[in-house]
Amino acid sequence: MPLNWNFPAKIGPKTGQEIIDQQTGKSYDIVTMTQQGLLAGTDPSSPNYWGDIHDDDQRIVEAADIARVLWLTREKIWYRLDEAKKRRLATWLLQTKTAPISWPTNWILFPIVVDAFLKNVGYLQEFDRRNFDEFKTNYLQNGWFRDGPDANVDYYNAWGISYDIYWIHLFDPDFDHKFVKRG
Repeated sequence: MPLNWNFPAKIGPKTGQEIIDQQTGKSYDIVTMTQQGLLAGTDPSSPNYWGDIHDDDQRIVEAADIARVLWLTREKIWYRLDEAKKRRLATWLLQTKTAPISWPTNWILFPIVVDAFLKNVGYLQEFDRRNFDEFKTNYLQNGWFRDGPDANVDYYNAWGISYDIYWIHLFDPDFDHKFVKRG
């Protein structure tokens, strides 16, 4: 029987992180499940390993979301992990720094989101601004960007680009503060 995703979640009395499926009564500890999934996905010896990140790989995009999840759950997950587990997650995420991106579009922002997170939690001292500087060459005005150097307005302006720039700024408020506030 599939889960009923329209159920109202009940928070478990013991942990505050359980969701109870109203159809089956089964309890799910969402923090533990999230942690286990993140660790299995970044473990090359796990059958659930997400794989290495390659050129123009969709995992570059997903790595930015993984960074956001780790930041949002840092009190419950990241700060409670031992150093070996943090290093495993960081190692997987850092692949975004070496996986080439062919398109000078909003894709350039995904590794910057990852780097900003890793700097925020102490895994990078500083990160390379060149990709952000390259991305800014797509800037038109009033928060609008082109989809590459010679392209039309990027359809991701309204939700993708501003969203990623917001997260970069949230992770590292000093990073290109003048541009972020202007855009």
